[in-house]
Amino acid sequence: MNIVSKQYVYIFSNNEHEKIKIGKTNKHPQVRAEQLSKQTGSIGRFTCEWFKEVKNSEYIEKTLHYFLREFHYEKEYYLLDLMTAKEFANKIVKDIEAIEEVIPLIIENTTPSIEARIKIIKKMIEKESAPKKIELLKKRLELLDNLLNYSS
Repeated sequence: MNIVSKQYVYIFSNNEHEKIKIGKTNKHPQVRAEQLSKQTGSIGRFTCEWFKEVKNSEYIEKTLHYFLREFHYEKEYYLLDLMTAKEFANKIVKDIEAIEEVIPLIIENTTPSIEARIKIIKKMIEKESAPKKIELLKKRLELLDNLLNYSS
């Protein structure tokens, strides 16, 4: 029996500092916030301010981190006000879900690298005739290209 665990992206705040934490988890974010709050080296309490169940938490987390890079503090922490972070996260998740609705997520364990995914999407664009699908493929290509440039 193959049990698929749920995946989430989240935004946590901490009562001891102004930084927010943006991450992913397979546990419910409320549970994860409690776990982080109880860790020996942790100062303050984490509060789950926003979360979304998603199909590919790693991809969405990397995308959020990429587009918020100018606010990056350290690790998964960002110096950004909570309302802006939540609005941005909602928009990114909505945009990615809209693209995936039309073009299934190619990166779900089927291609090992961003470069390979980019090649596949370029081939799909060459063969596609529907303008709307081409536009969505180009948006996916742009996101992957940005991630590739960011990670290098």
